[in-house]
Amino acid sequence: MISKFFNYWGHNLVLGIKDAWKFMGLRGIFIDLVIALIVGIILGQPHALSIALWTGLLALILYILATLVFVFLIIPFEENIGLVKKVEDSKKVEEPPELEMLGKLRSEGVEIRNKGIQQVKNQQMLSSWIEEYNDWNRRIIETLSRLSTGKAAWFETLDTFSATPISYPYIVNENHRMFLNVFTEKLRRLDMLLRDYLDIPQG
Repeated sequence: MISKFFNYWGHNLVLGIKDAWKFMGLRGIFIDLVIALIVGIILGQPHALSIALWTGLLALILYILATLVFVFLIIPFEENIGLVKKVEDSKKVEEPPELEMLGKLRSEGVEIRNKGIQQVKNQQMLSSWIEEYNDWNRRIIETLSRLSTGKAAWFETLDTFSATPISYPYIVNENHRMFLNVFTEKLRRLDMLLRDYLDIPQG
């Protein structure tokens, strides 16, 4: 923490010296000294050298004050403005349209999955519902593949997974149960992908 403090203000001091020098120019230290000396000689003042030295000292003091203003006020202010601009620019970066589509498909998937739990009562309804699931799954994979083929493959192929024990109110057959479990796992993976893309902590 202390080293960061000294590094920050040391860096600001170097920038402040450079910026103050640019702002004051050579006139700040040397030109005033020469002008005072010339004016003193022309006017025949016996203390021309003393006047020049005091003028040069004043210029040096002004240079030091200008450096302090740059170090403690102007440079931090410019850094803050730059940081705000970076944040604003990052907010202006548009999200890929595929993310919006995946968000909509997630909501649609929850509705279809819940329909399979609450409304499917026979084999005919189950077959129709499985077709809905397959169409939804296909659209997810197509959309996701435009973002990442690797993640699309991970979503598509489940292999083995630990299904959360769920007590369904009505099951037509074991195929019905299997599809509900697969559907729930697909929704879980889609939620993980969306959180990853949107930089949202995993729940």
